Amino acid sequence: MVTKMVHKVLLVLVLLTMLFLGACKTKPEDGADSGRETDEEDSFYLPVPGETLPPPSTYAYDERYPMDGKERPVFMKIARKTSPDGWVFSFVYEDIKEGHRDIPLIHFWFSGINIRYKYNEKYAASATFILRDGSEYTEVYEPGFLSWGMAKENEHDAQLIDSLLYMKEYNDIIKLKKEDLDFTSMDVDFFWDLMQSALNGPVKEEGIYLDLPTFAVLQEPNYLDGYKFQVGFVHDTGLLDELFLDVIYKTGDKYNEYVQLSDMVDEGTASEDQVKAYQMLKMIEQQIKSENLLIAGADTFQKETVAQIDFSRLYTMLNNLHNFNYTAYISSSVS
Repeated sequence: MVTKMVHKVLLVLVLLTMLFLGACKTKPEDGADSGRETDEEDSFYLPVPGETLPPPSTYAYDERYPMDGKERPVFMKIARKTSPDGWVFSFVYEDIKEGHRDIPLIHFWFSGINIRYKYNEKYAASATFILRDGSEYTEVYEPGFLSWGMAKENEHDAQLIDSLLYMKEYNDIIKLKKEDLDFTSMDVDFFWDLMQSALNGPVKEEGIYLDLPTFAVLQEPNYLDGYKFQVGFVHDTGLLDELFLDVIYKTGDKYNEYVQLSDMVDEGTASEDQVKAYQMLKMIEQQIKSENLLIAGADTFQKETVAQIDFSRLYTMLNNLHNFNYTAYISSSVS
């Protein structure tokens, strides 16, 4: 997991990204450079000694590792576990491919990102202001995504994991023992099994979506007819490992005043037609993951309108994401 401090930095990076993308017409991944120091010759990120670990997912894979000759110089081994409520936990090990020049790397990281929900009070950043009359006002900022390490109850474990993984080499990690994992909220076996799966698993293949953010929860920019589509995903090497499609219904004017079709189905409050629409979303979702193609399956229901949900809008959104035109769907939601 990434520490609470890191995620505060990440929230700032997200806001800078949004401002940058709004001011410039560049390739989408260029916006993720905000606040980042790079070596102009190699363009590889190297943390300053003592600097808190920036999550590698802040930068698109294609940007972090430019081509070295005919291929990228880095391989990745990745293990993931996903829960029904949208949490995707990942342990990643990356290193230099044989025969390539050495470059600075953060070899190991562990993260928990939610691709179903964008908002939860436990994970929201806030600031309290003292007004002239002495009263206090607390502003809660719209989160772009939920990260496990942001919750107060997970702060100890997130910091411990950072200390165990940050700037460590392979030989350091294989010497770790379960007794080193003095967790207060994370299940030790859960973390240990995920780490071992990554270390002992195969090298992850590369897919076609290297220019997409490595995780995001994206929505249509505006409500139309009272709803909008939401697409959450996680990848590290261009393969869409996890995906969650949903419909968001507006219930008020604030950013967190909405209900999700997935929750309505789970709670038994969805109509028969809404259940059918949700099943169609899951069919599209599975086909996309099966073919690793964002446009797979969407055209099947392109002309369908079920429960007043127009699937042609989802078709348009997925086509735009497939072509890396994702900036219109950013609302503090990309990293």
